[in-house]
Amino acid sequence: MPIQEEFLPEEYLLKIEQNKRPVVGKDFTDLSESELKQFISDAKTKYLYYAKDGVNVAYGKELDNEGGKFDIEMFACKKLAEFGHEVFLLPENYAKDSDGHIKVHGDTITDGRSLELKHTSSNLQGNYRKAKHQATDVFIHIQADVSKENALGQIRNAIRSIRQHNKSNIDFSGDVYMYFELKNELTLFEFDKKGGCRENNPRKK
Repeated sequence: MPIQEEFLPEEYLLKIEQNKRPVVGKDFTDLSESELKQFISDAKTKYLYYAKDGVNVAYGKELDNEGGKFDIEMFACKKLAEFGHEVFLLPENYAKDSDGHIKVHGDTITDGRSLELKHTSSNLQGNYRKAKHQATDVFIHIQADVSKENALGQIRNAIRSIRQHNKSNIDFSGDVYMYFELKNELTLFEFDKKGGCRENNPRKK
């Protein structure tokens, strides 16, 4: 059932509208490890959620569906929920620092970790690079006829490229879920700090 604006507290709707303001690159800053831990705790306790198809959805999220954005995100969240994962779909541009800069974060808190949702027909490398800048874990909805081996190869290429262009010690640890739409197949690869990976069961551990 769609959420009606008149059922939401006025100050809550105001906060949602403020968070939906246009964002430019300089507004973004990365979350430190401690900030990420606090953000995850805050995301679960300071916002209102309702249950929809096994997903905890932030109130007001359905009101922001330009280009079908909400529907696309919900599709991915429902897939995760079907496999037993606990998913909180977050408000837009939730985390901010004291200067009002938006803190980079994922679209969801899934099993207590930040997770970014992406969907693409072919550009897995670019989507992975963007997603890893936003969250620990990544969900990529693949809409084209791409093999698992090809998809994993693209992720590995992205990791090599990130290494080549960044001299700092990057931590690549995190889960990468890949949903192959044409096969209706969800796979999970667990990556370690150095970018090595192993395939695992996508069901909740």
